[in-house]
Amino acid sequence: MNRLQQHIQEIIPISHIEFEHIKTFFTLKRVRKNQFLIHEGDEVKYEFLVLSIPRG
Repeated sequence: MNRLQQHIQEIIPISHIEFEHIKTFFTLKRVRKNQFLIHEGDEVKYEFLVLSIPRG
């Protein structure tokens, strides 16, 4: 099961068809270590869900 779908399922049960529609509103963004998602003073237009933090 997709981690995003699993996260949503923990909050509210949804069908596979519902998830297929919901996921169109999300974009996967990979960032490098020490790269910021937003900077001080930036207008925040999006919400972020961090799927994993690499162990180092």
